[in-house]
Formats: sequence, C-alpha cells, structure tokens
Amino acid sequence: MEFRYQETLTWIIPGFYLSVGILVLGQWFDAFSVLDFFAPLKIRNGSFEGINTILIFLIPLLSFIIGWLINGIAGFLFRCDILFGYPVYAAFDKLYPKESGISSKDKMERFDHAKYILEDLEKYDRFYYRYIFSRNMFVAQLLLLLSAPIIYCMDSSEGESCQALIKTLFLLLSLCMLFFFLTYRDLNTHARYIYNGARKKIENS
Repeated sequence: MEFRYQETLTWIIPGFYLSVGILVLGQWFDAFSVLDFFAPLKIRNGSFEGINTILIFLIPLLSFIIGWLINGIAGFLFRCDILFGYPVYAAFDKLYPKESGISSKDKMERFDHAKYILEDLEKYDRFYYRYIFSRNMFVAQLLLLLSAPIIYCMDSSEGESCQALIKTLFLLLSLCMLFFFLTYRDLNTHARYIYNGARKKIENS
C-alpha cells in the first residue's frame, strides 16, 4: 500500500491533535495527570534508554492509528450524507442551476462521473487534501467535544463546580464550528473545480 505524504499528514496531525487534546482535558479537569503518561520516559546521560526509546517512536505511530480511525469515521459520515454531502450539492446547484431540482443521489453520481471523466486528478490534489485535512480535523474536534463530559465525570473530587465544564464545552464547540465551516468551504471548492474541469473537458472534446 502506497501512502502520499499529504495523505499521511491528514491522518497524523488530527490523530496527534486528538491525543494531546484528551491529555490536556484530563489535566484541566484533574481526571488524570499528563505526567503519568510520560513517567516511563526517563533521561539518563542526555539520552533515552530501552523502553523509553520505543515509547518515543510509538507517539507518531499512535497518532497515525488514531488519525486512520478518524479518517474512517469522517469517510463514513460523508458516505452517509450526514454532514459532508451538502457542499457538493451546493456546488452543483451553483454551476447547473437548471438541474438543481434533481435528487441528491443523482447529484452525487454526477460528481463521481465528473471525477471519472478527469483522467489527471493530481492537479486537483491540492484542493482534495485540503478538504480531507479540514474534514479530519473537524471529526477530531467533534470527538474531543464528546469526550469532554466523559473526562469531566472521571474526576473523583466532590462538589466540583461544572463552570469549568461549561466554559470548556463552549470553547470546544466554537472550534468545532470553525472546523465545520472550513470543511464545508474546502469541499465546496474541491467540488467546483471538479465540475468545472469535467465540463471544460466535455466542451473541448
């Protein structure tokens, strides 16, 4: 299996972001300490030894695996039309207003057909990977938002005010909306370039 570096980054960065976010939330809510996870990492004579070296290399590997799972969840949401189908329909309606009344399924089939017509899709990779990165970051932020109440409930202290949770949820929700906007914009841009490219190729053939 061959991975492009752009594709790898669209997995590793969201995976690392989610991992660090969970650790920060755990520290913020006093549910667990970040230092507990890095306790085995002891430096001796300015270098890591034994299992410590292995743990250092496991950090990007873990980020890659989590990012792969995030990418799978995002792809599922896209295929199910839950969140990510509408930018494609909006791009179609803008370019083909006379055919805007067709079903969502037909619009998606037209999008797939447009990609099939374009033999050289590498020229559109810049827009595609920008969308994939935004999409995966949105899903990572969404998972972080959903995990915040769970991590908060792990705090064993009694009488803890929920004010910190409310402020945290507001911040996470704001970032989630930002990533959703970026995802919508990038997918809409990617779809418009695909539709335009296919239409120009048909007109020139």
